Amino acid sequence: MYDITASEAGDDPFNLRIRFALKDESAFEKGSICSAGSISLFLSATTYAIFTKAPLKVCGFRLPDVFPYITTRGISYKVVSGYEVNKYLKLIFGFEKVFEIEPAAEYNFGIDHIIESPFTMHYRGIITFGQELDFEASCTVPLSDLFSIGIGCEIYSCKSLQG
Repeated sequence: MYDITASEAGDDPFNLRIRFALKDESAFEKGSICSAGSISLFLSATTYAIFTKAPLKVCGFRLPDVFPYITTRGISYKVVSGYEVNKYLKLIFGFEKVFEIEPAAEYNFGIDHIIESPFTMHYRGIITFGQELDFEASCTVPLSDLFSIGIGCEIYSCKSLQG
């Protein structure tokens, strides 16, 4: 509703439409954010996982989710999936693409791993490439059932879709 009713300076969707209009781009119009959200909702496996109460998988592959993002190049769609090697190791992969305004694409590969000896430690790392190189890494150690301690680092290029 916010996207459709935004009609004055200060309303984020209105400001975005003005910004793209100044670049002589008409592909970003009223309702663009709403449409992107609807596409994401209906194309994401998580939407349908509410019926199974678990992530949807086929032969260890998690069915993908689709996320829309507003970038300086236009609305992008990021498709994220993965492969569960075992209950401790998951491979992460996906891609992000802008179809209109300034087409661009990026690809993601990563690992999500849990080690249980001599204490439990969960680490995750993802590399994104296509426009520029981005990197994310984190490590978490549970202190109890309710608390954990962790550290992470994210490095994004301002020229990448994610940055």
